[in-house]
Amino acid sequence: MIAYKVVDKRTRYGTNAAIFIDSTKFSKYEFERFIKENDLVEYYPSYEKGNIAEAVKDSHGIMCFHDINDAYDFMERENLEDICEIIKVEGINLIHDGKRSYRIAPSVGMFPNNVKDIKFYEARVYYITYEKVKVLE
Repeated sequence: MIAYKVVDKRTRYGTNAAIFIDSTKFSKYEFERFIKENDLVEYYPSYEKGNIAEAVKDSHGIMCFHDINDAYDFMERENLEDICEIIKVEGINLIHDGKRSYRIAPSVGMFPNNVKDIKFYEARVYYITYEKVKVLE
């Protein structure tokens, strides 16, 4: 199924990484070194064209949107317009269909070294999640 994913414009990592990179002013290289040194690589997949990104085992999946307008709404609401862009992905193995609320992690991007100990909150209904996504653009 075609879906939309919000990613960092410069690095093509997801929004959690984008928020952290923006707040620390890390380069892509510095961020990659940081997640490698802290054993967090699996939590921050790259969304380069052609890649297949996989959700962390037992997580709620990779957050996407059915509708591109919902992705724009998310970027505006989270104040990400200057640092993020929307890409098209093919969702593989739908976990949450966006028809009911479910739990996702807040502000993980601000604390990537604590990503293993995150708390969850109820997400808005139009978020969808997949076990994997193939990046189409």
